[in-house]
Amino acid sequence: MYGKVWFGTREYMQWVPAPAVEVDATRQGFAATTNFLNGGAQIRRSKTSARRYSFSWNLQRREDITPVLDYADGIYGKGHVYYVDPFAADRNMLPPYWAAPYMNYYDGPVMVDGKRPELVTNGSVTNGYPLESARYTVTDDSTAPRIYIPIPPGYTAHVGVHGTLEDGDAGMSAYYAGAEHPITLLSPSSAMRTNMMITGQDGFELKFNSSDEGVLRLDGMIVQVLPNGAVPPSGGFISGQGTSGLEFENQPAISQYNAVMDRIGVTADLIETEAWKWQ
Repeated sequence: MYGKVWFGTREYMQWVPAPAVEVDATRQGFAATTNFLNGGAQIRRSKTSARRYSFSWNLQRREDITPVLDYADGIYGKGHVYYVDPFAADRNMLPPYWAAPYMNYYDGPVMVDGKRPELVTNGSVTNGYPLESARYTVTDDSTAPRIYIPIPPGYTAHVGVHGTLEDGDAGMSAYYAGAEHPITLLSPSSAMRTNMMITGQDGFELKFNSSDEGVLRLDGMIVQVLPNGAVPPSGGFISGQGTSGLEFENQPAISQYNAVMDRIGVTADLIETEAWKWQ
C-alpha cells in the first residue's frame, strides 16, 4: 500500500503511515578498542547486534498516527512489535544471525538446546554464501526458538534454507495454520534462492525440526516478502536485513503542530529485543 508500512503485534497488525525519510536503522552491539603502550591497537566487538530504529512521522493527522501511539501503550497486545521494513522485505527479512547461522558459533542468541553449534567450513562459496557454516545436532525434544515473519495482505513469503542433512533426521520447517511444513534443503551451490511459497497467511514461524535425531549443517537462509505474483530472482546469498521482535525504548514524543489543520508529529525509538529474551 503506497505511503504505508505493515506494523504491529502478532495479535493485531495494520497499515500505518510510512515514517519520514532518512530513518536511522543502526545496528548496535558490543565494541571496545584498546590502545597499547607500544602504539598498537586492538578491537573487540560482537558478531551479532540488535537493530535500533529511530522513526519520525511529520505533519500527520491525529487519526492516522494514533495507532502507533496505541501500540506503545500496549492496547493491541503486550508482546513485541513487528515491522515489515521495505528495505529488507525484497532482500532478506531474517536477522543477520538467522540468515548466516555461523554467527551463532561466536555470540548472539543461542539457537538449539542452549549450546553453540559446531563451526565448519562451507564446501562451496560459488554463490557468495558465508565461508563458515553452523552444524547443529537436533533431537525431537530439542529446545529451539522460532523466528516470526509477518506477511502483509496481498504479499507472499518466499523461503529458502541452504544446507545439508549430514546424519539422521533434522531440518527446518515453516509453521503456520497450525501445522509444520518441512522445507527442502537447497545447496549453497544452487542459484535458486528460495523454494517455498507461503501465501494467504498473516505470518509464519521458521523453526528447527527433527522426528528423532539428526545433524544439520546450515549455510544460509533467505526469506523474501514480495507482492503476490512477483517472482524472486535467482542469484547468490543475501545477508539478513531484518529483525526479531521490537520494543519501544520509551513513550513516543509528540509535537502538536497545528490544531486547526489537525496535524501532529511523532518520533519513536524501537529496539530489537525478542531474540535476547529467548535465553
